Parts: sequence; C-alpha cells; structure tokens
Amino acid sequence: MNAPPFPGSACPVCTGMTGVQVITKTFLVNGSYTPSPGLVSAVVECIGGGGGGGWAGPTPTASWAVSGGGGGSGGYSRKTLAASLVAGGVNVTVAVATPGSTSGQQTSFGALCVAYGGEAGYPNDFATGGGAGGQGAPVGVGDVCWPGQTGTNGALEETPPTSTWFAIAGGIGGSIAGGATTVNVSQGSASGSQNAHGNTGAGGGGGTVNQVVWSTLPPADIPNGHITGGYGAAGMCIVTEFCWAPPMGGGRVAWGYDCD
Repeated sequence: MNAPPFPGSACPVCTGMTGVQVITKTFLVNGSYTPSPGLVSAVVECIGGGGGGGWAGPTPTASWAVSGGGGGSGGYSRKTLAASLVAGGVNVTVAVATPGSTSGQQTSFGALCVAYGGEAGYPNDFATGGGAGGQGAPVGVGDVCWPGQTGTNGALEETPPTSTWFAIAGGIGGSIAGGATTVNVSQGSASGSQNAHGNTGAGGGGGTVNQVVWSTLPPADIPNGHITGGYGAAGMCIVTEFCWAPPMGGGRVAWGYDCD
C-alpha cells in the first residue's frame, strides 16, 4: 500500500513529524486567528447572530392580547482550508447579541467562511397588525452552509376581560443550535424579556402584552411606547486544526524506521 507523503518535509521518506494533533480554537468575540505550528488543514465553523424579537403594543383597551414575532436565527457555515490559505493569520468577526427589532449580524472567518445573521421579528402594534416571525439567515459562504430558521409568528387576539385563564406567548425565535426562549404571559401582564441564550445564534422572542390597561404600565416597561422584544443571541466561530506533532524522543521516524 502506498503511504501518504508527510507535509512540509524535503524528504518524502524521512521527517521529524510523527503524528497528528487536533486543536480546537473557539472565538466568542472578535479576534485574530493564528495557525498553530505544523498546521496541515483546518475546519472552520461559523454561526451567525440571531435577530431580535419584534415589539408589541400599545393596545387600545385591556381586552387585547398581542405579541411580536420571534427573530430569525443565524445561519451555519463550514469550510475546510489548507494551511497555505491561513498562513498569515485571519481576522475573525463574531456577531454580537442584538436588541429587539434589530437584525442579526454575520460571523466571518475572513472572507473564507461566512454565516449571515437572521432577520428581526416583526412588531405587532395592534393598529397595523403584523407580528410575523423574522426570516432565517440566507445561505452563507463555505463548503457546507445551512440557512437560518424563521421565527414563529406573534399573536393578535381580542379576549373578554373576564378570561383570567388566558395566556399568551411571544413569537419564538428561530434556532439551529438551541438557545431560543419564550414565556407564557398571564392576564394583566406584559413581558419583553425573552432573550435568546449564549452564542447560539438563536432569535429573540417577541414582546408580549396580555389584557393590560396600557396607562398603568410603568414608563420603564414601555420604552419608545411599546414592549420590546428579546435580544437575539450572539454567534460564534470554531476552528479545528489538524497539525503534525513533533517526535517524542527527538529522533526522526518514517513509517516505523529510525532515520537517525
């Protein structure tokens, strides 16, 4: 059987490399990637940021329950790269968490691997309706690319004031790696705290108002005149390196033969 050549050696038979090291480098914020010694190839994975959830309200009377749409999730992209393509290092940009009604950002490993962000969930302000879920991210750049997942729609319902059992949830953010959240909001309550978790790229949950007398809400709960949606999650970049490791004893080995 023909043996594969050792990389980086002038001699195809004898080399100082004796095995493979696998090294994982994870970027949760912007940074610079520097290849490890002996790098042969690297697998890069990027997750784009999630869109923020749509806002909700105001409502004209306490008979209404409304909620914004969930934000779309970021996409996923994977790329296998030869060492020569990253020899000088690569700038890594990681999507940060985004507020409600704001679209997610892209995560990129230079221009070699890119995952785009999800769209913000649509607001639901009663007068115009709406509350649709934000679209998931479009297909990015890489060998394997998945689009993001669309968030679910919010709600718009008129309910009798005596319906104290009635609960409503904001639109749920899209997710391809977990991290989306939602809460059931009971009668007489409002919530905008459905933030997506971690660096999963999930969309934020939609803001929610359930049979509330709008004028009784504290001003801090209604910035800009409505209940804000949850934050979309940040993205991440993972680089898995495959490197030739140095020999254990200082000697050089080629397929079982001592070269010294």
